[in-house]
Amino acid sequence: MKRSIWLFLLIGISQLASAQYTDIINSNRPGFSRSPFGVGSHVYQVEGGFFYRKSQIKKRFSKPRSYGEMISLRYSHFDEKLEFNLDLAYASDKLAFRTIYTSYKNITGLSQFTIGAKYLLFKSEYENRSKEIHSWKKRTQFDKNRLIPSVAVYFGINTPLVSDYYNYGISPKIAVYLQNDITNRYAILTNFIVDKLGTYEASYTYIITETYSLNDKYSIFLENLGRYNVNLGNEQQFAGGLAYLKSNNFQLDASFRFVIEGKSTGAYFGLGASWRLDKHVKYVIINEADKTKDKILVDKNRDKGAISRKKSMLRQSYRKFKPIQKKKHLKNVKRIKSRKRHIKKLPTKKKPKSKKKGLFKNLFKKKKKTEENSGS
Repeated sequence: MKRSIWLFLLIGISQLASAQYTDIINSNRPGFSRSPFGVGSHVYQVEGGFFYRKSQIKKRFSKPRSYGEMISLRYSHFDEKLEFNLDLAYASDKLAFRTIYTSYKNITGLSQFTIGAKYLLFKSEYENRSKEIHSWKKRTQFDKNRLIPSVAVYFGINTPLVSDYYNYGISPKIAVYLQNDITNRYAILTNFIVDKLGTYEASYTYIITETYSLNDKYSIFLENLGRYNVNLGNEQQFAGGLAYLKSNNFQLDASFRFVIEGKSTGAYFGLGASWRLDKHVKYVIINEADKTKDKILVDKNRDKGAISRKKSMLRQSYRKFKPIQKKKHLKNVKRIKSRKRHIKKLPTKKKPKSKKKGLFKNLFKKKKKTEENSGS
């Protein structure tokens, strides 16, 4: 009965979640915490990087040096809220056994092969007051709904497809992921993880991460990780790092960690990248009465920077052409005016003499001729 009630509650809460796809890549790196939001449907994402860890030898059994690479593959297909992922790690570890003398042993191989799925149960809803122009108070007032976190659950299986030294058989990994968007630039992620239950390396972990976006390209993070290992003792990590968004689908990152493991201390360096192949599909309700849906493929891989550059070039050319066009228009107007003035200045044609004046002249000429003839 209790199981059915919990299942009913989970299904009811899950209906409140909405789409979580973003135009910009949503990466879990460079921190160790995970966001409750997935990559979005029909999105293939790869997150990977190299790490180097070094610590002091204080215990009888310890791992003073370790380096290798980590890869995480993420994909969503059936639902915006459901994400499948595969976590792999390849490591080269130096083991130390301390008695009167210290002996060492090097091991290399695949240290992690975990398959899992994450589901968004609840997405926090809040108002975007940055566009409020009428009231400065409303625009700067804190929205209390931002204190309610978005929630996701994760279930994974640690498989035995690893090297012999790292093989502890099949074990579960269970986690709860929370995220609070305090502002549009500042977010807090909280993770609670139970890993490798029933094995020698069973652990309980919490992670608190603060991320802040400096601008559209750069973001920084601070992180505190606490791990209680059932058989290996406690561990604390304090981390910080930087992420650089090269494009909407590509991100670079770097991080540093200070590690406290029992009485020994150490350092951890990480360098990596995240990339995605975006084939996202949007579902649009065409007919509200029938609630029919149609798939629209959205090409998100086009270079938006090139499009913006073309637009700016067209604007500049238009601005340069516009005054030339105005000058041409003014020249044409001046020419028309000058032609009009020129036409006005042309001499007017003489009016033809009346026939009467011609008749009088002819009579006058005839009289003169008769007088001259008579005199002679």
